[in-house]
Amino acid sequence: MKPEQPYPQAPPERRDINGKSVAALVLGTVGLCSPVGIIGLFIGYSARKEVNATGQLGRPLATAGIVLGWISAAGFILIILFYIIAGAAIWAGSDGWGDNMN
Repeated sequence: MKPEQPYPQAPPERRDINGKSVAALVLGTVGLCSPVGIIGLFIGYSARKEVNATGQLGRPLATAGIVLGWISAAGFILIILFYIIAGAAIWAGSDGWGDNMN
């Protein structure tokens, strides 16, 4: 004889992962090599707000996207500053518009 369970078990509650959280992580990761990470920064903040409001999963993914977005933004700013400083150094070493065009 087979023992019976007195009550059927309820299926486990399913909570979906927030899609914006995943997008923020992907854009933040890809953005380490391009300025696309800045977009991941904004999507990450939006995703974290949605996760807090709805109770979906994905808060750590959104946070990682935000961190990677800030790293990408800082890297992009450093690259721009490097080009500005390098351009100013090259310009200062020249005669202006042309180098000795006599």
